[in-house]
Amino acid sequence: MNPQRGNEMTKFLQEGGGSTGAPSIDAIAQALGIDRDRLAPRPTFVPTLNGGMFANNAKRVCVGPRFSRFFAQNYPAVSRIAQARGVDVSLPLGLSAFESEWGDSRMNAKQNNPFGATPNGTKGVHYNSIESAWDNWDRQWGPRIQGTGTDPAAFVRELLKDNRKVVGGTDQRGPYNTQKTDTKGDPRWRSVALGTIAGVRKRLPIWLASGC
Repeated sequence: MNPQRGNEMTKFLQEGGGSTGAPSIDAIAQALGIDRDRLAPRPTFVPTLNGGMFANNAKRVCVGPRFSRFFAQNYPAVSRIAQARGVDVSLPLGLSAFESEWGDSRMNAKQNNPFGATPNGTKGVHYNSIESAWDNWDRQWGPRIQGTGTDPAAFVRELLKDNRKVVGGTDQRGPYNTQKTDTKGDPRWRSVALGTIAGVRKRLPIWLASGC
């Protein structure tokens, strides 16, 4: 501390920092000429989703059993794939939520098929587990979504490309929603998929924070 600051501090403490008695932390920091938080760091509170200040006194907010089951079933496998592909985890999760009706579809329940895969007009692929289903999805579609980041429009756009006649394309597959090839795809698919992704983005942080 330089001499001038020392003299100011001595006078300040002798005078009590004001008429109210003991000087405040803010006043002492100002007299010393240092940042207030260096002298006494402020307590940090993590805000809870319902706006409460203290987590242990706050009511836990849940997304509901239907959505919780879906996230618990798919998040571990999808988060691994999303991280490797440089993609926001809510994008493939949103796609799956749309295709599997948030996990309520028969194919998801009976065939471990979380995205309604029906290649070549089959009644749906059977997978040994949800993890193996996602690994297979990643092998087929992962290269398309590589690096799409947090952009839902880019994610969906890459999946809907028809690469069957594209020279040097990422793959030689048709658009993702080829279940209606005769009508060149479901015209509502894009908008509904994007809407479901938005729903995942709203609910996923709540589930990650609460586990329910």
